[in-house]
Amino acid sequence: MLGDLVALLAKDPNTTSAVATVASAIAAAFAVVVSVIAVYVSCVTLKHQRRHNELSVRPIPIVTVADFEDSIRVKVRNHGSGPMLIKKVSVSADDQVKHALTEWMPDLPKGMFWTNFVGPVTDRSLLPGGELVLLELSGDDAENLFCAARDATRKALAPLTVTVEYTDIYESDFKPYAKDLSWFARHNVGSNRPSPKRQSTGIDA
Repeated sequence: MLGDLVALLAKDPNTTSAVATVASAIAAAFAVVVSVIAVYVSCVTLKHQRRHNELSVRPIPIVTVADFEDSIRVKVRNHGSGPMLIKKVSVSADDQVKHALTEWMPDLPKGMFWTNFVGPVTDRSLLPGGELVLLELSGDDAENLFCAARDATRKALAPLTVTVEYTDIYESDFKPYAKDLSWFARHNVGSNRPSPKRQSTGIDA
């Protein structure tokens, strides 16, 4: 049968030309199909690679608290594997929202100052493992004046919630991270019960 087809094509040049044209068209169509498949595979691969890159540099915010007898502290830390771009930090209680922990704090006794603090936090970046101290008060727990200020600060911190709005280097959308500071209210503020110095009553990781 193949021999008959070859003989027919040899006798009729028009048929030979038509067959060649059809074969060329089929080959061109096949090349187009292969190209489309290659483009599709490339797009899927690029999408998966981008997703992998995003996950490999994902920031993870956490608000940590430290509550010692001679020091109390609240800070934001990036526990992720990529830079964290902080869009805004807000502090709320009930229906009130303010922009810094210090705006909620009582006045310190004359001559006493915050060990560390920041005002409103916007458009700040934290590298992996980086941290930002929002508020810190340290002193000598043998001094009544410091103990009174420490306890008043604990009481002011306890009802608050810190919310961190953030993104990554790809400007991905993340749900805001919120941490309530109720840990500071777990013991009786002002108790005269003695405590070992530097006894940890909080978590600061």
